[in-house]
Amino acid sequence: MEGSVKTVSQQAFVTLRGWILDGTLAPGQIISDEEIAERLGCSRTPVREAIKTLQQFGCIETIRGRVTQVSTVDRHDLYLLDAPIAALSRLVATAAGPRLDVEEIAQMNKINSVLRDAIESSDFVGVMRANWEFHEYLANASGNRYLADALMGLFLHYQRIGGVVYFAHPVEGQYLWRDHQEIIDAYERGDIDRAVEVFTEHASTYTVPGNVILSLDELQQARR
Repeated sequence: MEGSVKTVSQQAFVTLRGWILDGTLAPGQIISDEEIAERLGCSRTPVREAIKTLQQFGCIETIRGRVTQVSTVDRHDLYLLDAPIAALSRLVATAAGPRLDVEEIAQMNKINSVLRDAIESSDFVGVMRANWEFHEYLANASGNRYLADALMGLFLHYQRIGGVVYFAHPVEGQYLWRDHQEIIDAYERGDIDRAVEVFTEHASTYTVPGNVILSLDELQQARR
């Protein structure tokens, strides 16, 4: 028997979000709830709920009220996202600092170890997922679901536009792991100010070497 609609909808949302982030569902690609439901092994109802949520995030759009597709992206939007993400990241990192305990810091270390392994094995999709998990974990650690939702909603677009190329670049991948580790180490020794400083800068820096944001064609080339 299929699980509750709410639970399956959440699972469908996470899966579809992941496919959009890693390029499995490319910008402009038409989405069929029937095909996705068959692929996920569930009914169409939770898939429709997931699509509706992703529409609210701006990742899926309906054209002329008939065709549902992955929304297109503009790589220059990264510059528009930079300032609000930096501001929200500072709030998240500041709020999370006093709340993090030994177990939570250990979990952050575990996530970062997964990230390092993905980098070393050139698994750029794995890098993207581990990076998302790290940012989401810290956002939730803030204890403010509105703040966490606001940050991760923007970060979804940020990672979607620039993430695949950024994470596929070996040098930048190493920077991700090192930044995360510096943030963790700062929290562990009680230096919240340093953790906030590093996380704020880290979360809003999304260009490959030379400050060049690659085109979608180059993004597809990097995935090969």
